[in-house]
Amino acid sequence: MGYNVYRGGVFVRQVLAPSTSMSDTGLAASTVYSYAVTAVDGAGNVSGMSATASTNTPACPDTTPPTTPTGLTAVGASCSQVNLSWSPSTDAGGSGLLGYNVYRGGAFLKQVVAPTTSTSDLGLTASTTYGYAVAAVDNAGNASAASATVSATTPACTGVVNPTLVGFVPGVGTAHDVVIDAVNHLAYVASAEFGLSVVDVSTPTQPVPLGAANPAFSGERVALAGSLATVSGGTAGLYVVDVSNHAAPKTVGSLAGTYWAVAMSGQYAYAAQVVAGNPAHTDLVVVNLSIPSAPVVTGRVTVAGGTGLKVIGNYAYVSTGSGVQVVNVSNPAVPVIATTLTTGTSSGVLNGAALAISGSYAYMAMGTALQVLNIGTPLAPSLVATLNVSANDVAVDGTRLYVIGGTAFEIVDVSNPAAPAVLGTSNAQGAQGVAAAGTVAYLASPNVNVSTNMGGLYVWNVATPSSPSVLANYTGVFDNWGVAVAGTAAVETGNTFGLKVVDLSVPTAPKVRATMAGVMRGVAMAGQYAYVMQLVSGNPGYWQLVVMNVSNPAAPAITAQLRLQGGGAIRVVGSYAYVFGGGLLQVINVSNPAAPAVVGTVTTGGTGSQLAVAGNYVYVADASAFRVISVATPTLPVVVGSYATTSATAVAVSGSRAYVIDYLSVDTFDVSVPSTPQLLGTESTYSGQGIDAQGNVVFLVTMQSNYMTVIDTTTPAAPVLVRKLRIPGGSQSVTSTSTYAYAGDVDSIVDVVQLTP
Repeated sequence: MGYNVYRGGVFVRQVLAPSTSMSDTGLAASTVYSYAVTAVDGAGNVSGMSATASTNTPACPDTTPPTTPTGLTAVGASCSQVNLSWSPSTDAGGSGLLGYNVYRGGAFLKQVVAPTTSTSDLGLTASTTYGYAVAAVDNAGNASAASATVSATTPACTGVVNPTLVGFVPGVGTAHDVVIDAVNHLAYVASAEFGLSVVDVSTPTQPVPLGAANPAFSGERVALAGSLATVSGGTAGLYVVDVSNHAAPKTVGSLAGTYWAVAMSGQYAYAAQVVAGNPAHTDLVVVNLSIPSAPVVTGRVTVAGGTGLKVIGNYAYVSTGSGVQVVNVSNPAVPVIATTLTTGTSSGVLNGAALAISGSYAYMAMGTALQVLNIGTPLAPSLVATLNVSANDVAVDGTRLYVIGGTAFEIVDVSNPAAPAVLGTSNAQGAQGVAAAGTVAYLASPNVNVSTNMGGLYVWNVATPSSPSVLANYTGVFDNWGVAVAGTAAVETGNTFGLKVVDLSVPTAPKVRATMAGVMRGVAMAGQYAYVMQLVSGNPGYWQLVVMNVSNPAAPAITAQLRLQGGGAIRVVGSYAYVFGGGLLQVINVSNPAAPAVVGTVTTGGTGSQLAVAGNYVYVADASAFRVISVATPTLPVVVGSYATTSATAVAVSGSRAYVIDYLSVDTFDVSVPSTPQLLGTESTYSGQGIDAQGNVVFLVTMQSNYMTVIDTTTPAAPVLVRKLRIPGGSQSVTSTSTYAYAGDVDSIVDVVQLTP
């Protein structure tokens, strides 16, 4: 007749023969149930009970979004920062609350992990209104509706300054990508330090950087159309750069979010955006650039990847990592996936430009292979060839492919696309991006090593593909030990890289006029003279003071050299130079720059090597203490005041205030009575390696981040952030006047920051 089914020993139902299966519905999730079965004949006879079988129901999928965040507030905390906070959301779907997606101006900004319900948006523009909204996200990827939008206006910068980066020496930094304008002989290089640099490559053996984006940003991939470039910055966002003036590219617009591959066609940019979630997904977004300063996302469609992207006519080709998707973009507001081709090879390439197109063929860099696709019929692409070479990026020019992957740079003949053939192989020098024009190829490498002059932009002669050769490589990277400015000249010291003399007669376009070899560290300037601390090798090595006449920046002339007992930092005031290092202060008479002479010394008992000078006093950061030395009698310097510190490493003085970098804080002292410095306040939010001050405004720089931090210490116990200003590279030296601050920079030599109120 059939079977009686029991759950937990309780009869559930009878299943008629010959069926031998059933489903038990309406159960609870994540619960163990036990079953047994007996057979029943037509006369009502029942067999013995079967063995018991158990199972555990899985958790039910969470499709319920969290509640919408409420109580969102936005406050302009400083002229470059907005603070946000909101009330917590709850999640009833079972997967639990993951966090909150924060949006600025409708574009994704960041994700804040629960239970945190506040965050700060940094690096903003003064006197500007920003709108924010927040959505809650659970661990299943469900997102709530966005909160109501709230706005905040950043105040005008406090104090007497509104720091703005106006000039720097352009370079290429740790280069990630390169595109070529073959007509105008220009290379456009994306880098972490500059965002975008324009390089004159008309003479391939001598690439010359013409300019770099200002404001700077972190760049990954670049696309070019007319006078605009679009640069993806990974998690830093998407940037629009006006390159109509090659010597002064201007960053004019941006979108927040995570963007990788990028392409341009006409007034539109196309970018692969990673959208947060669990799991995250990638959208192809279409951005209208008709108003470059206000880029607008006009359309988007979710794609299967986004490691490579090119737009030809009405179609965008997206490399998915396992093939290609063709997206119809004839209507930019409604991009539609037209077809997908899976090629059978899975790529390990992440977030790189891995697609090149020429004529009817697309070439995909798939990590372990190069694949050739026929796209003559866009809606029916087909795989025509696979070449087993390492391939992370690819460029095409005529019948040649240029492929980089791992350590290899491959030149491939594709005169017959169905049968690609390797013509030559060389070392790619760690490059991530490649471009080519004619007989020259360009590789962008972030693998920068200043001691071996590696990385940056490589220019290759590929006229003979079987034996390509490097014509030039440009890094532009310099070490940063000290910067000094007098009039329209600056001197930047670079330790083992010697020094550079920079012409500042046009502050918006500093120019390196001369270099000098040697191990150069501390530097000071007075009038037409630069005073440089040089470490001379030998057994034993020794320090010497080098006096240079830089009245002609293109031809600096050494006027004197003086051997010293020790060395480190140097300052010049009036007729005297003060050298401090290893706890030793040396006073040097430089009234005759051709015949400097040590006239006095004093030991401080510490190990410091940084100093500032004001009036008749020298102030030193002496590691274990901040010390004050009277030099009223230059031949008899004497320590007159001291204040114990954790690790004092740098000092600046302005008026009756001294500012000391003490480990991870900045201490403000009243030195109106130099013999008894009084601690007025400590700021532990911002610190650095280099420091200078103008009145109550303090400038901080560090090698660990590409920022100059400006704080207002009018209230010493509660300093206020004026601005965190993005500069191209790391810095450990800064000097200032009432109108400019100058930072030594490892990537751009000298940064000029205008302090206009």
